[in-house]
Amino acid sequence: MSRREATDRLTKFASVDGVFLVRPSQRVPGSFMLSFICKEAVKHVPIFVIEESAQISLSLDCGRTKFYGLRQLIEFYQLNIGVLPTKLTHFLVHR
Repeated sequence: MSRREATDRLTKFASVDGVFLVRPSQRVPGSFMLSFICKEAVKHVPIFVIEESAQISLSLDCGRTKFYGLRQLIEFYQLNIGVLPTKLTHFLVHR
């Protein structure tokens, strides 16, 4: 899914902060983008893939907070704002 497609899908839910989806990055193969609604605008945030000592983790803040899977990252940001401007609330499924 492209950035444009993600924006089009999320715009339908512009009045609901935290509606989100995760998509593969088109610019960086093997990594992901988190796209979400905040204050009636679509935001796109890269999910960084960090490799250290043969261990791979994911992060939204360049490695300060690390997660060992997408589910763990999403669950954290559903409970905590962290570096995001809003908590994640409703996952949009790509069909």
